Amino acid sequence: VYAVCPKGEYFDRFRELGIEAVEYPIDRKSLNLFKELKTIRFLRETFAKMDPDIVHAFMHKPNIYGAMSAPRHCIQTVTGL
Repeated sequence: VYAVCPKGEYFDRFRELGIEAVEYPIDRKSLNLFKELKTIRFLRETFAKMDPDIVHAFMHKPNIYGAMSAPRHCIQTVTGL
């Protein structure tokens, strides 16, 4: 189990629970196209290494970017909208 998330108050808590936390470089307020493309590329590369069966995303950008980046065989769940 992986948690791909920004560094924050819960990041270290995932590790305590035995979940591998991977820092997700997202700027929630950014509208800079190049920053956003870099984030999508990061997710694609990260998901390619993980080869997840399920991607469960929260909030607007992660839902959109997760759908664009997850492998095709992967089940995608959407919450937070």
